[in-house]
Amino acid sequence: MKKKLIFEIAAAVVCIAIVFSVSAYAGYIFMPERTSFGALWNMFKNEEEDSIDIIYTGSSLAYCDIIPSVIYDNTGYTSYVLAGPEMTFPISYYYLKEAFKKQSPGVVMLEATGIFFKKYQDYSKVNIGYLPYNANRIEAAFKASEKEERLGLVFPLYNYHSCWETASFSSLTSKRTDDKIDISAGYTYLTDAVEQPERSVREQEFVKSDFDYNCGYLKKIKALCEKHGAELILFFVPSAQYPSAELMEKFFSNAEGIRVVDYNEQALFDTVGIDMQTDYYDFLHFNIRGARKFSTVFADWISENVSVPKHSHSDELWNERITYSSGLSE
Repeated sequence: MKKKLIFEIAAAVVCIAIVFSVSAYAGYIFMPERTSFGALWNMFKNEEEDSIDIIYTGSSLAYCDIIPSVIYDNTGYTSYVLAGPEMTFPISYYYLKEAFKKQSPGVVMLEATGIFFKKYQDYSKVNIGYLPYNANRIEAAFKASEKEERLGLVFPLYNYHSCWETASFSSLTSKRTDDKIDISAGYTYLTDAVEQPERSVREQEFVKSDFDYNCGYLKKIKALCEKHGAELILFFVPSAQYPSAELMEKFFSNAEGIRVVDYNEQALFDTVGIDMQTDYYDFLHFNIRGARKFSTVFADWISENVSVPKHSHSDELWNERITYSSGLSE
């Protein structure tokens, strides 16, 4: 009787493992390829191990405004934008947990507007759904996403089962176009220019329970970085609309012990030399023209304020990245 019970338990465990494995593999095959606008895990995994000095994470304000090749050209530091659309602090935490498995950056720079986000934003399916399928991703699904998204994040085939109808045999066997090195190292190239009026305060609803929740994850991110020997730095990019003084006061009261660089402060904003008519894609994000300006000035700040050992890396790859970004039209 006891042997039969052990056998039945073992069989159940094997069946569950098969279900999880098949769902994970099928979900990977059928989920849309992703080569821009964040959550670029299929591309990030192709970076050489322990070759990244700085990781930027956070929302789209990171992947639209920071060009790693410009940072490298001006500082010699390799970097990668491992961010996602409207990415919350909890999801950034799980991104960093995954990133530390392959990279050992000396600095993590967290785009800080996420501290004012709701507990869940609109892109949990994307931001968590492209994480490698492992225990870290499953934990993120249950702790950093809405209940209605969890089934599809744990069983990816549920999210992408409709793709069976249009799939061909070649699509099942061919290499994904996002399974390669990202020549932009996480940056997303935007061209349109939308003229912005004078800078103004961005209207944002403050929900104390969400803010406290995010502050709790900020502490977890700081502890995670310390565990892996990386300094955490918080930063705000220079947006046409920026957080209010009241929100910033709440932010600074919870960022004690963490370095902060705020380019929404007028003195730092002025150093970027932004043209409000030509440099913005919208009221928050830069286009390529603005991103080049900001990345160049941000590189100066990094050179003056960051001092960590530089990892060995492929000079050929990074020179190629410089050439590619220099050729992007404005």
